[in-house]
Amino acid sequence: LAAPAMAQTPPPAASAPPIIVVATTPLPGTEIDADKVAGEVQTISVPELSRDRYTDVIANLVESQLGSVSVNDEQGSPYQPDLTFRGFRASPISGTADGLAVYQNGVRLNESFGDNVNWDLIPEFAINRLTVQSNNPVFGLNALGGAVTLAMKDGLNFRGFDAELSGGSFGNVAGHAEYGARFGDFGL
Repeated sequence: LAAPAMAQTPPPAASAPPIIVVATTPLPGTEIDADKVAGEVQTISVPELSRDRYTDVIANLVESQLGSVSVNDEQGSPYQPDLTFRGFRASPISGTADGLAVYQNGVRLNESFGDNVNWDLIPEFAINRLTVQSNNPVFGLNALGGAVTLAMKDGLNFRGFDAELSGGSFGNVAGHAEYGARFGDFGL
């Protein structure tokens, strides 16, 4: 006698946990605490950046307040420095051996060819937080030495109005204005 065929029921479908994809935004935006990163993390925030801003440019402030960072003016302009972190550079000069990735709100600023960084195109007054971190695979290729991440101001973290106007010899006039407002979950 043959045993009756038993109906086979498929095993219950396993459900996978949801996968959250985050763009290439190292520390700011990934919700990873700095003490959980296997490397050195140094951050400068708005109060520290604006304290001496009237006398210095960002690169010089970073050099004076962060360890293992040095600045060199090969072109003679304080707005086009070579920023060196532990021997690796982020430089505006093509042909230098770079090794630092520079991100602004998650977007890489290093040029495609030559990997150089045009520091003078970054509006210094709009920087909210600057972080220097040692090497980490999150930063992608050509970031052997680490990365510099710039989190910019927006209406969610800056409110009010600020303006600056300056002048100098030979008709040199410069200035900027910024305004930020928050409306619930929206920022301007």
